[in-house]
Amino acid sequence: AIDRVRDQEPPDPRDAHELHDTLMSVGVLFERDLELTARAFLSELRQARRAARVDVTPSISAWIAAERLPELKAIHPGAMVEAGIEAPPSRAARVWSREDAVRELLRGRLTITGPVTELALAASLGLTGADTEGGLLALESEGVILRGRFTAGLAELEWCDRSLLAGIHRYTLTRLRAEIEPVSATDFMRFLIPWQHVEPATRLVGLDGLREVLNALDGVERPAGAWESHVLASRIEGYDPSLLDMLCLSG
Repeated sequence: AIDRVRDQEPPDPRDAHELHDTLMSVGVLFERDLELTARAFLSELRQARRAARVDVTPSISAWIAAERLPELKAIHPGAMVEAGIEAPPSRAARVWSREDAVRELLRGRLTITGPVTELALAASLGLTGADTEGGLLALESEGVILRGRFTAGLAELEWCDRSLLAGIHRYTLTRLRAEIEPVSATDFMRFLIPWQHVEPATRLVGLDGLREVLNALDGVERPAGAWESHVLASRIEGYDPSLLDMLCLSG
C-alpha cells in the first residue's frame, strides 16, 4: 500500500503550467521526482524565468519556482541560483524567518514523499537535524502530518502527510478485505473434497487415518448406518468396520 501511494504521488504534469503549479505547492523538485517527459517542461519554465535550477549545497541540486526563491534563500543563503531568475516583487517583499521557511519547505515535500524518516528528509534538503525536527513538530501540531512506524522492517520513526496516510490505510483495508472475500460454491467444493479426504488421491489409511477423520468430523450428526457405509468408507482407503471396533475397544 505504501509503495502504491509513493508511485501515485510523484508529479505527472501535462504541460509547463501544471509543472509550475506543482513547484509552487511542493517547494522543490528533484529530477528523480519527474518522469522523463515532464523534465522537458523544466527548460520551458527556465526560458520564461518562472523556475530555476538551484544548487542548494555542493551535492544537492533541485528545481524551484521563482516565487519560492525567498524562502529557500532564508534557509540556504549561499544557494547558487541560475542567473536572471528572481522572485516577483510581490514575493520578494516578504521577509522569511528560517523556522517558517523550513516548515513550508517540509510541508510541500511531504505531500509527495510518503512515509519518510527525519534523517532522510534532512539529507535530501540539506537541512540540519534541529531544523528538520522543529519543522516536523510544527506541522504535527497543525495536524498536517503524523508520525509512526509505517514501513515494515524499519525501526526508525517515520513522518507522513495525513492525506497520504489515509490513502495507505484505504489501500490496506481493501487488500485485507480482498483476502477474505467469499468464494464461489464451485471453488469451495474444489477445496472441500480433498480437504475432507474424499478425493481418492487424498484418502487416509489405517487406524491413524480413521482417528484423524473422526476428529475432523467431531460433532457431525449422521444416521448410524451412514457412517460406515458412506462417511468413513469414502475417506479411508480400504475401510473395514473392524477398524472402528478396534478404536472403541482401545478407548
